[in-house]
Amino acid sequence: MKLNKTEDYAILIISFLAKEKEISSVSKICKSLNLPMPFTRKILNMLLKSGLVKGVEGIKGGYILAKKIDNLNLYEILESIGSSISITDCLTCECSVYSSCLTKDVFQKLNKEIILKFKEIKIKDFI
Repeated sequence: MKLNKTEDYAILIISFLAKEKEISSVSKICKSLNLPMPFTRKILNMLLKSGLVKGVEGIKGGYILAKKIDNLNLYEILESIGSSISITDCLTCECSVYSSCLTKDVFQKLNKEIILKFKEIKIKDFI
């Protein structure tokens, strides 16, 4: 499994907000992390809808974490932006050889272990 840019940036943004512990504007986030503004806004909107961040309006507005960092894990961040952890496509759908597949049981077990590992990694581990 390889993290895509959206996933990578979401983790960076959450890590930044956790480290800052205060309201941060989109421009401050972009400047600090060297991220493009439109893409950062898109990711922040996903994180806002999922409830991981809060938006604060006004002249000193911006974004702040909505959860304590002790409880926030890597899996939750990825899940919040619509990502799923799957080492192979056959774990998320039934393909034409699913019933006779010799590898699915091992891959399903491995995938569950990877998900557990992602749940063990807390955002505080990044800061």
